Amino acid sequence: GRERPKEWLYGRRMSRCLAKFAPGCSHVVQVAARAQHIRRWVSERKDFPEGRAGYLQWRQALGRMHGRLSEEIMLASGYGQREASRAVTLLTKKDLKADAEVQLLEDVICLVFLQYYWKPFQEKHTGPESGISGKKGEDKQLGEEKLIHIVKQTWEKMSDKGRKEALKLDFEPRAKELILKALT
Repeated sequence: GRERPKEWLYGRRMSRCLAKFAPGCSHVVQVAARAQHIRRWVSERKDFPEGRAGYLQWRQALGRMHGRLSEEIMLASGYGQREASRAVTLLTKKDLKADAEVQLLEDVICLVFLQYYWKPFQEKHTGPESGISGKKGEDKQLGEEKLIHIVKQTWEKMSDKGRKEALKLDFEPRAKELILKALT
């Protein structure tokens, strides 16, 4: 097939996952799911400080940018201000855990990560190219600890329904092993 930008592919995966996970969800949630990575290449991770604080700054900036762009596109396409503002709320993840639609979008984000991006992510961060320093033979273990922490954080963000769906995903043995370690 044709080569497509990774953001396009991510958007398609989000839409497919959402349709399966919550087929009766609102149209605004569908738009927000598709817009989750809109023009993501404009704001690169390297443009923010290293470490967790820099990572969180980058993610928050992305959420605001995705919300702003979605709002502009929705208004230009005939949506009302109420719907466009709702998409901004969803994309900036306001009231996660308290707002059912924000939680739904977060569940889908986590499911797409686990289904499509977890295996390459864990391979990158536990292999020799992970860039983790330490004594010979320790790199893999240090990478595992970090990955287990990431799975735990992902799991905490998900609803019970999202977690149940995640456990149904078909993982490669090594990827599944790390997930199970995180959950025990």
